[in-house]
Amino acid sequence: MVTLRSSSILYFLTSSIAALVVYILTSHIFLAILTFATISVMFSSLRSKTANREAKGQLKDARQEMESFFLTFSAELKRGNSPEMAFRNTLQTYNGPLRQVFLRTFSNTFSGLPLAVVLNRLQHKVGFKGCKEFLFMISKTLRKNSQLAGENISKVVLRLREDRKLDEEREHLLKALLFKVKILTIAISASLALLVSMLPLFLIFTSPISFVFYHHPNYATETSWLLGITLSLCSALSAYYAALAAIADHPRHYAILSLLVFWAVFTIMTPLAKTLTP
Repeated sequence: MVTLRSSSILYFLTSSIAALVVYILTSHIFLAILTFATISVMFSSLRSKTANREAKGQLKDARQEMESFFLTFSAELKRGNSPEMAFRNTLQTYNGPLRQVFLRTFSNTFSGLPLAVVLNRLQHKVGFKGCKEFLFMISKTLRKNSQLAGENISKVVLRLREDRKLDEEREHLLKALLFKVKILTIAISASLALLVSMLPLFLIFTSPISFVFYHHPNYATETSWLLGITLSLCSALSAYYAALAAIADHPRHYAILSLLVFWAVFTIMTPLAKTLTP
């Protein structure tokens, strides 16, 4: 908790200092606010990605340990050992990080409870959904023939390993797809903002009603702001649904990124367009 609070304070100070520097250099309050918001969103996204990566890593490690342990356990069952004897023999050769959990599980069998019942209780204490389902399947299988249970458990473990490899390949493809979505979001938002900010200049030289915009430049400015608000919202919605289609963990971050890029480019380029307007 202390570390999380300290990092939050550090992120806030960093965003504030960056916004202050931008305001000192440009004297533009809106651009300073955009800078603060952009850096804050980046830090928030980084923190959520780190938390998701750690959670997925823990889940992957737990599944691998479960699979390794119960693959050896299934081999002991195939030799004709009882579930309790097979579990004890597996514990003697297993030295992984879940050893203490399995030792506590095995100690419950000394109270007279069958191993199937103990494993069924254990699956309610495990915090990972995939491991819960795996333990539930084993507890149900052990209520039948032990040797047949050994065959079924080994088949399930091997199938789970194949599924995990497919999941890893899918994650790599999704990461590549999300990277493309992010690049397109930035490019499209920046392009739309550039076109809208230059709209007064385009209208004066190309529009049939250029006379009106020439003598009433505020009309062009109001038009560009109205279009800017409309197109920025459209761009944000497009980024959100594109990220949602690519199964992003936080699609709203892509919408926020689109808005920040759009208004940052618009804020920078609008004064430039005014200087170029005759």
